[in-house]
Amino acid sequence: MKRAHLDEIFAFMSVVDAGSFVGGGEALGLTRSAAGKALARLESRLGVRLLNRTTRQLSLTDEGRVFHEHCQQVLAALDDAEASVGQRTGTPEGCCGSPCPPRSAGCMSSPCCGTTCGPGPRCRRR
Repeated sequence: MKRAHLDEIFAFMSVVDAGSFVGGGEALGLTRSAAGKALARLESRLGVRLLNRTTRQLSLTDEGRVFHEHCQQVLAALDDAEASVGQRTGTPEGCCGSPCPPRSAGCMSSPCCGTTCGPGPRCRRR
């Protein structure tokens, strides 16, 4: 999927969540016009209308509601994926990769071994 397509989807989600093009655009650092154009590109690409627009309110079409629900599920799955990776990286492990001598106190080039060259509980030196 192209980055531009993701940006359009984020604009759609933001507009729906905010309930307006102004609020949705502001949440993403976009103008009302840019958020509206992103949504128009998404609707054109999908070949369906996602939102009913009047001068006073926005409402999801049936297709928009289904698409929004799918997008929410995808974002929740991404949150879960990110959380699972974050949980795994709590304990340093792997190769230190530092060419420093074992007693060097100034080596800070290794992200897994902290501020010294001494290996962490699950680190090994190259």
